[in-house]
Amino acid sequence: MTVIENERVEEQRVGSGRSPLWRSLGVLALDVAVPVVGFYALQAAGVGLVASLAISSAAAGVRVIWSLVRDRRTDAVALFVLVVTAISIPVSFIVGSPRLMLAKEELGVPPMGLYLLVTGLRGRTAMTEMFRPWLARTAAADGAFARLLAVPGGVLGRQLCRAQIVYGLAFLLTSAVRLTLIFTLPVTTAVWASGLALPVGIVVAIAAATPFTARAAAAVDAEVAR
Repeated sequence: MTVIENERVEEQRVGSGRSPLWRSLGVLALDVAVPVVGFYALQAAGVGLVASLAISSAAAGVRVIWSLVRDRRTDAVALFVLVVTAISIPVSFIVGSPRLMLAKEELGVPPMGLYLLVTGLRGRTAMTEMFRPWLARTAAADGAFARLLAVPGGVLGRQLCRAQIVYGLAFLLTSAVRLTLIFTLPVTTAVWASGLALPVGIVVAIAAATPFTARAAAAVDAEVAR
């Protein structure tokens, strides 16, 4: 195989994988949709409110366990869902509060948002591995990404930090909206409303961060063309 063919194979290998960002969003969508659908199905079957929430929430944990057995690995988002579910279900049964069960995800979302916000404001990129496959789809672009990121205060680092700040703010605002919905709406309405708020918030964050990620992509492309 020639050098050129080797380079082409390597470019296809680097560019063929889906971005971890979109993979995590797919996991999040599944973890939101399955419990919501399961809850309403159980309610239609006459299962009690707290029991319906507990059983439907456990579905996300079952998915994580199956993913771990099948792929022999898991991801941070799914693992977080599993841990929070394992803790919150027995607590919710003891307390008997369906609203507390709905609010269980807020144990981790605000700290995550605050971490992204603070590190972004301090000029530290905490989402590099999430953005990298998205911005560097070929071997040449991956090398350019690494070179630009190594420059202290460089254009790539600045744009990624700004995008990260957007995500941090989005997580914090989304958590506030979710808690408001959970504790003000009827529980049967809050299930789908609060479940929808998180993916909607992330989609809004992606759109709001697009100017910064677009500039980051342009910087990578310019570095490749040098």
